Amino acid sequence: DSEDGVYGLNITIVKNITQGRYKVLYKAEQDNQYDEFAVLINIDPELRINASLDETYLKGQEMEISGFIRDFNGTPQEDVNITISASHEQGLIFKKDISTDKNGFFWHEFQISFGEPDGIWDILIKAEDKDGNEGSANFAAKVSTPKGVTYYAVTFLSPLADGEFKRGSVIPITVEVKDGENP
Repeated sequence: DSEDGVYGLNITIVKNITQGRYKVLYKAEQDNQYDEFAVLINIDPELRINASLDETYLKGQEMEISGFIRDFNGTPQEDVNITISASHEQGLIFKKDISTDKNGFFWHEFQISFGEPDGIWDILIKAEDKDGNEGSANFAAKVSTPKGVTYYAVTFLSPLADGEFKRGSVIPITVEVKDGENP
């Protein structure tokens, strides 16, 4: 005697499942009765990053990096953890963790100082949501020094590192300034 009714089943998809199509097969049998039902599930754990930034910057400018995070259906993703980093052949320039707003939007601004290196900067944007879905995007930006900028090398000659002074005494400061080509 089987009970008539509607029966349900929940399926949990684990975080480390790989992208692809999966077939979930439901089987029910009782006494001499047997039935089977298949459901096809398409797993796409990749987050889509639609971001923009300029291709060239001058030192002193702000590098604005903004964009949207969406899932495979194009649905904006809220509270996604994002790491934005910039690196150069000399090493890491900056790394910032931010998150998306309710519309899937993110934004970060970085002030490019004159002490930063000239050349091609590699900008990496990584995103991961609470369910383990991930995405990444790479960009390149050329950073250069504006024309007419001159660098100076400043060396402090006095006071000496181990000099002692009393409150109220005059402290002589001597510096040497040289015209430099690079920071």
